[in-house]
Parts: sequence; structure tokens; C-alpha cells
Amino acid sequence: MLMKKMKIIFSFLLLTLLFGCSSYQVHDDYDSDYNFSRLKTYAYEKKGSETTNVAEDSLIGRRIKSAIDKEMKKKGFERSSNLSTVDFLVGIEYRNREYLRSASGASVGVGGRVGGGMGIGVGYGFPSSYYGKKDVIALRFLLGNIQKTEVWKGIVSGDIEKDDPHETTKSINEAVGKLLEDFPPDS
Repeated sequence: MLMKKMKIIFSFLLLTLLFGCSSYQVHDDYDSDYNFSRLKTYAYEKKGSETTNVAEDSLIGRRIKSAIDKEMKKKGFERSSNLSTVDFLVGIEYRNREYLRSASGASVGVGGRVGGGMGIGVGYGFPSSYYGKKDVIALRFLLGNIQKTEVWKGIVSGDIEKDDPHETTKSINEAVGKLLEDFPPDS
């Protein structure tokens, strides 16, 4: 009976680990008073602007823009090269974060048991550490070429950049697809 419970718990933890690691976290915010149905054309802000840190000719920049273009085309938006006539500008930020976490510690517990008696337990957590990585793509949609009023922003994070270029492209396409899944918001 105990072995059966252990197998069920182990299977559950393994599935949680497998599916939990493959997902992206998405957060977005927008101006709920803005009528997004007016938007039809967009262009990208240049690197060095307030909202863009991705070089147009970088590998990651080209992959992100390609993924955005695919998603926006599916939604009926058209990319334009004429910055003075577009409905909105897209600012792109990309961050690759690597981190090392460690945990250790000691603990003391006091407890009792049914039928009387008292007990004290002492435990020590062996030092453990793990290496993690979180990549972040942030998009900002800005109205106008001069005033640049922000009307929508979204962030997707997770393990986006892979060791293989094809896997990185696939991952970026998936992450941007998740990020723009609910864009434009219902007006």
C-alpha cells in the first residue's frame, strides 16, 4: 500500500515538473478605455528608444520580430515601414536572466503524540543549489510617433532561448504567440 502511494506521488511530481517547466508566464496590461479596433498598421521602434533594447539586425531581434509579424498578420494587422503614418509603434525589450539559488538550513521541531509523551526533533537541510534561467520578452504598443502614449504592454517569461537555433526560434514563436493570444483586448 505504501509503495502504491509513493508511486502515485512520484508520478504526480514528475508530471508537474515536466509540464510546469514548459510553460510561459504571461502578464499584460492595457488602457481599458481605448478602442483597439481603430488600430490597423504598426512599425517597430528603433533600438535606443525608450522602449526598445533589441537591435534590428541581431539574431534574437529578427526572431522576435518575425514571430510578432506572424501573430499580427493572423489578427489582420499590417506592418508598415512609414513611421509617420502607422497607427502604433511596437517597442521590444529582451532580457536573458541566469541565476543560482541555494538553500540550506537547520530546523527544530517539538511535538506530541496521541496517548501521551513528548518528543523533540532536530533536522538539518543539506546545502543544495540549482541553476535557473528565465528569459523575458516585453512588448509595448504606443500610439503616435511623437507623443507615444502607451495603450498596451505585455511580458512573457520562461525558458525561451535554447542551445539550438531552431529550438530557439520555435520557442520564441510559442512565447510570442502566448503573449499576443488575447491581443487586441475586447473594447
